[in-house]
Amino acid sequence: MACLWIEVRSNNNKFLLCTCYRPPDENYNFWDELQYMIDLTYLGQVKNIILTGDFNADPSTANGRKLASFAMSTHLLYI
Repeated sequence: MACLWIEVRSNNNKFLLCTCYRPPDENYNFWDELQYMIDLTYLGQVKNIILTGDFNADPSTANGRKLASFAMSTHLLYI
């Protein structure tokens, strides 16, 4: 798993931009690690997060269903 987080500030607005890559053959639990990172942002009072990347999660696969579930549980918009 590789994730890069950047904090962007403009006037009084702040958001976090994150880009992630999950290799298709990843063995450890990517979704739990990503959940942990998102939880840390909420603890830091960040309200706006943009999460992008290659999650290798085709909607018809188990990882695709995990991505949809992750987005719903973290209140992120899944596009």
